[in-house]
Amino acid sequence: MKHKDSINYYIQIAIEIYNIKKYKMEMITIKGIRIDDFGDSSVGIFSCYWEIVGEMEFDDEAELNQFKNKIQEAFEYVTDRPIVSTID
Repeated sequence: MKHKDSINYYIQIAIEIYNIKKYKMEMITIKGIRIDDFGDSSVGIFSCYWEIVGEMEFDDEAELNQFKNKIQEAFEYVTDRPIVSTID
């Protein structure tokens, strides 16, 4: 490999590393999801919550909202009005 070619190779690697770091910086990272149910104490159903804990990464706000909507749909089998929020 010529000297000129090796410099171009290392420049290309540096650009790829920069793009990966830039991409990672733009991602949304959360520490978990919390699902709240406020219940109805007048009929003996008391408020409670569930947490799904662990670092999660999303490409953008739209992907995060889609995930929250799917979690909400899943918890509608457990509670009538699940409130889904992120744990930052």
